[in-house]
Formats: sequence, structure tokens, C-alpha cells
Amino acid sequence: MFIRNKGTKEKPRYFVVENYRVHGQINPQQRTILSLGKHPTVDAAISFFSGIVKMDRSTQSIILKENPNLGSIAHIRYRVKKLRDLKTKMESNFQAKSVDREIIGLKKSSRPLSKTMKLRLKIMELNKTIHKLRRDGNIATLDADARRAIKNLLKESANLSKEL
Repeated sequence: MFIRNKGTKEKPRYFVVENYRVHGQINPQQRTILSLGKHPTVDAAISFFSGIVKMDRSTQSIILKENPNLGSIAHIRYRVKKLRDLKTKMESNFQAKSVDREIIGLKKSSRPLSKTMKLRLKIMELNKTIHKLRRDGNIATLDADARRAIKNLLKESANLSKEL
């Protein structure tokens, strides 16, 4: 996921978009996840929309009359919730990608790995697996086998950390 400007330089319109591939096509497609309006970052959009929600009703009605494209207060509240969820998802994706880069860098190293580095690599891979399980759904909604697998991975990760 990334932020893209679909407007002009004079009137920018920012969107959070995501790439995906359609089977049989060479070029990836883009899907718009959420509109940020004229705000270049997710944080700026959150602060703007949550600021509107926190205002008193008379000020809100004035702002909504001046900017009819903002929608209703209920829509703005929904948008703030969606933006906060999106921010945490983008941060977790960024962390997962940085761990992936570190794992790939360690695996491609021409020097033999020490015991400590092998343990660190194993811990990173375990944490990555746990992160994927947590990201794909709420742990409480997973079946008993999946929850047991997560607990076992956490125990194994803790035991490896103690060995360091």
C-alpha cells in the first residue's frame, strides 16, 4: 500500500492505493483503498477529520455547508475509524517488509552464520509467522488449532531468545 496523487499539482487529491495482479495479465492493477482528500499523509487526514468530529455541532454544520463533499458527521466518524485502522495496517506491513529484507540479507550472506545469527534468523522467521497469523484475523476468532500453533511459536521464540 502506498499514497498516490491522482489530482493535479494545483489541486492534489491523495489516495491510499494497493497494487494487485490479475491472472494472465502482465501489468499490475491498482485498487483505491481510501481517499485522503487534499492531505498528503494518513496522519494529516486523521488530524483533520478528527478535529472536525471534536468541534461543537454549530461549527460542524458551518464547515459541512462550506464543504459539501465531506459528507455527514457520521461519514466523517467512519472515515476517521477507517484511517486509524489503515494506519496500523500500513505500519505493520512496513515492519513485516523490513524484517523480510533483513532475513533475506542474512540468508544471502556469503559468510557462514554464527550460532547467534542463526538463532536470530529463526526468531525473526517465527515472529514473521506470528505477525501473519495475527494480521490475517483476530486471534480470538481463529480455531483452537491455530491458537495453539501461535502459543507454540511464541514459546519457541522465547526459548530461542533465552539461548542468546
